[in-house]
This record gives sequence, C-alpha cells and structure tokens, in this order.
Amino acid sequence: MRLINTKTLELKEYWGSDIPRYAILSHTWEEEEVTFQQLTQLPREEVAKFKGFKKIERTCQLAERSGIEWAWVDTCCIDKSSSAELTEAINSMFRWYQESAVCFAYLSDLRNDRRKEGGWKVKGGEKSSPNEGQGADKRGVEKEEVGERKKWEGDQWSENWNKENGKTRKEGDAESRAGASDASSNTDNGLTWRQRVDKYAACRWFTRGWTLQELIAPRRLGFYNQDWVFEGEKDKLSSELAEITRINKRVLNNAALLSTIPVAQRMSWAANRQTTRAEDMAYCLLGIFGVQIPMLYGEGSKAFIRLQEEIIKESNDLSLFAWRAGASSQKHWGVLALSPQDFADCASIELWDDAMYNDEFAVTSKGLRVTPASGGALRLGKDETFVLSLRCYRQGSDKDLGIFLRKHGCDVFTRVFPDALADVQDTRKETTGAKGRVFYISKMVSPVLSVVLSSSHRNGIDLSWAKEALKKARFRLDHEAGIHPVGHWDTQRSMFLTQGTRELSCRVQFAPFGDSSERPLVLDCQLRDGELSASFVVGGSSGKPAKGSVLQKRDSRGKLVDWLEAKVVQKAVKGQPVYFVDVDVLPVF
Repeated sequence: MRLINTKTLELKEYWGSDIPRYAILSHTWEEEEVTFQQLTQLPREEVAKFKGFKKIERTCQLAERSGIEWAWVDTCCIDKSSSAELTEAINSMFRWYQESAVCFAYLSDLRNDRRKEGGWKVKGGEKSSPNEGQGADKRGVEKEEVGERKKWEGDQWSENWNKENGKTRKEGDAESRAGASDASSNTDNGLTWRQRVDKYAACRWFTRGWTLQELIAPRRLGFYNQDWVFEGEKDKLSSELAEITRINKRVLNNAALLSTIPVAQRMSWAANRQTTRAEDMAYCLLGIFGVQIPMLYGEGSKAFIRLQEEIIKESNDLSLFAWRAGASSQKHWGVLALSPQDFADCASIELWDDAMYNDEFAVTSKGLRVTPASGGALRLGKDETFVLSLRCYRQGSDKDLGIFLRKHGCDVFTRVFPDALADVQDTRKETTGAKGRVFYISKMVSPVLSVVLSSSHRNGIDLSWAKEALKKARFRLDHEAGIHPVGHWDTQRSMFLTQGTRELSCRVQFAPFGDSSERPLVLDCQLRDGELSASFVVGGSSGKPAKGSVLQKRDSRGKLVDWLEAKVVQKAVKGQPVYFVDVDVLPVF
C-alpha cells in the first residue's frame, strides 16, 4: 500500500502489518486529477497547478491535524500504468477503506451554505474568505484561522476519536485544535430532515459506483462541502444517508453486517449508480460481496456476469436471481442479470431462512446447475412454464418469490417473463419427471439464441395424444426407464424436442396398470428425412415381440382383431411444424 506523508507529501510503500494508521479520501473524479507519475516526476510547483492537487493537500492537512501521519488518495497512490498493481488495488479497495483511521468524503458540488453564519472573518465591515490577504505556508494551510477554534460536531467527533485512541480529552484537543475551524459548523444549518436529504441527494458523490463501498466500509467518515467545511459525520447522518441510498442504517454503521443482507438487496444499492467504464460497475462491488476477480478492461458488461458467477461460488443465496428486466421483445433469457439496474426494485427483498439451507447450485459450462435437496425445487406454472422458488420475499408480504422457466429438452431451462417474479403459492406441485432431478438453467441467452430457442419445438414429436389414449387402455408412461433419448424429452409437454433436426430415433415405454398380465408396450418413433413413422413393440421374455403400427389381440371369441393403431399427424404450432402421434384404442369383445 502506497501512502502519502502528510507533512512532506512524499510517497512511501508499506506492506501487511507494517502499514501505519492512515486517513483516506473519498471523492468523485474531476478534471486535472494528479496521477502517480505526475506527483513523483513533476516539480512540486507544477503539480500544484492541477485542480486535483487541492484535494490531496487538504486531505493531508486534515489528517495531520487529527494526529495522523499518513494519508491515501486513489488518484496518486496507485500506479495505474501497472495492470498488476491496479488489479491488486481494486481487489483491496474495500479493505483499505475499512481499515482506515478516518475517511474524508469530499462533496465537490455541495454548496457551502454556512458563509452567512459567521464562519468567515469580517474585514473592513465585509465578510471575506480566510485566504484573502492572509499568508499561507507551502501546502496552502492558512496561518490565521477564523474565530474561536471548535472541534467537529460540538466536540463529539473529537471526544469519540480520543476515547478510541486512548488519549485524554486535553491531548486530543491539542491535536485537532489547529484544524477545528475547517471541521466545525452547525450540522443542519436550520434545515429540516427532508431538506437535508434533498440537499445531499443532489450531490454527484451519491450517484457514482465507487463511492458506494467508500460510504459503507469506513468506521469513521466525515462529509465536507465544496469549501472543505465539515457537514457532518456518517453515524450522525445515518437516517438521511439511509433514505438517499436505501442502505440499512445498521450496515452504514457496521460494515461487518454486510454478509447478513440478501444479495439482491445489496445489488439494489448500486442500481442507480454509474461508472465511467462499464467494467467498473462490477469491479466497484467486489468488496460489497466479499469476492475477488481479475481485472479485464475491455470486456465491457461481461465483468458483471463474472461478478455474479463469483458470488455464486461464495453464497447459496437464491435472491441473486430475483432481478427483473425492462420491457423487451426477447422471449428467452439467462438466469444472470445484465446490470445492477435490473435489481432496482429489490431493496425490500428478505430471505426466509439462512441461505446455507437452500438447494445447491453451481456454475458449469452447461449453465447454472441446480441440485435439489428435495422434490420441491420446481413447480408447474402457467403457459407451459415451470417456477423456481428463490426462497425470499418482500418486506410486508408473505409470498414466496420465484422466477418463470421454460424447458428445452430433458434438463435445460431458460428464464421467461423476466419482467415479473412468480408467486410460488399460485403454482402446482412439481411433476414426477422433475422431482429431485438435477437440472440446468442457461446463464446467458443472446437475442439470436432466444429466436432459435423459440423454435426448439420445430419438427418436435408430441406424444401427449398417445399418452392420454393409452391411459384408456390401462397403460401408464414409465418415466424411470422408458424414455430414450432422455436428453430430448420435455416432460411437461410430453414431447421429444428435435431442435429442428430431420433425423431422430426415439421410443417411450408404457407399463400396464396394477397387476395386469399385459406385457410392457413400447411406442417407437423414427424420424427420417423429415418424415415420421410410429409403431408399437410389445415387450416380454417369451416369444417374438409383436411389432407394427397396428397391434392385434384376440377377442372374447378367440378371433384376432385390431386393438391399437398408431397414427402420425403433422400440425403447425406457433408457426413451426410438429408431429403428433395419436393412438386409436379399438374395443375388444
């Protein structure tokens, strides 16, 4: 970690346990920020001409007056020309803010409303800035302060500081007295709570991605307006900050509680924030979720996908999938969100139980693999959908939330209706074919792939008619061992999905009900060059199995009569050709 000496403004590197106490700056980047190369290579008088130098200067001044010898400012303490150093810094950023002795948050666009309150020295009957007509040392520190020197927040900041650092009130006063006029003022200036909320909410600092962790992580954080006049301390403004950011006050005052907050709720804090580079929208959230990923500038929004994949490795919290997308013509979606903006309405999401009790899920090359601990992971929804319970709810509601899924083959699903969350209580129990079985949900679905998936039933082989007809003949579908190839089978629709191919061999076995003396019955389908034929095969250990599209059986008089007849009908389903296999069950007397 590279730190600035608050007296000399020289940089020095520290590692591990050797890192001394330091102050840290939180701010928004603007024009003419001072880089590492500029601070170390240019003459000081040249560096001082940059607008951003003032922030470095004032940070060091405030730190020194608080008895802190070192400071950290992101603009100049990171050598961004080194990708390795930049990666280490971004992955360590949350911890650096958390371990700082104090953080100064500079709100560069927050107007100083205290100029009319005696915070300025009167010269010749007119109020003027302390800088006017006054000498300054080499760091621009005013030699003459205004009025009686007070301590931050009516002594509360200083008194608490001294207690934490084992100092007497007198010793602490001596350290901070010199800078007290910069850090003192009436914290509300006569404003109502709502006026304070509106005043701070208008600041750009509350709209940037990186400042989210810089608000939560520090134990001690003080806000300064554009004239570096102290506005208030985080714990004293926690009510206003919670209203602006939607972050729980307990978390604002204790970052250690972050892990107790549902993933979806934490994501919602970043929903209305922006970063200059698309990748930073993911990188700035690493500390919020306690994960680390390599920096790959140039990958764009894929960084946010990698962030979610890393969260999945560390947490079993299904609320990660409680996002909602905006209106779109795209039908099929992946289970991962495209942006924190998709979590905008997740601020009230809560978990039913500890996430450790949820079903196991993991990211694989096939998609998100879900391993149900019981048979309740999937339920039947409406319009040929399944519903996956996310084991979470909204504050003030008792509804278990879920997402809508559509099946593609035996075990692969995509998300559908991404603009809505399902009410799990409105669904039916899962089908026998879905119970307790490992399944996969696509991570991402591109618009092109969505179109392809929308026609996945093209040349499909639908056996729903045959299934219902054979029920009348006292035969049931044997789900355990009677479906081949199982990877193409859609249980809910009783259909083999051919993915548009014109060549496929498939079969389904039906077992007789109860203790019937009937032998198992196999319905064999052969798709060749776009033409489907269907025939029966009667199984058994003795004799040659009967086979054909028409099966015969002896009636009560011993005469052979037609009993079952398989037929194929082609129909258009949503504009795509589908083969329907029907079965005529003829009466046997």
